[in-house]
Amino acid sequence: MTPHDLSHHLLREAHFGPILLIADDSKTMRTITKHALEREGLQTVEATTPLEAIAAADKYCPDIFLLHITFAADSLTDGYRICRTLRDMPE
Repeated sequence: MTPHDLSHHLLREAHFGPILLIADDSKTMRTITKHALEREGLQTVEATTPLEAIAAADKYCPDIFLLHITFAADSLTDGYRICRTLRDMPE
């Protein structure tokens, strides 16, 4: 089992149900969203930048992605590009 497979397996073992990736550069929005989802018993993973979102998607294989469309002005990508990148990643 690779380290990637192990981290995904451990996250799944710790909690049954979907894993949601919250990608937003606003800490306030991530916190509000995370608390609301976790109150419902869902597992969340956070990312603050587009690159973190792609790395977290590769590491945790989330079932659902909540992507902020417009990241900070200095960001080289946006939620649409992240979505295309994630779609094109091998499983």
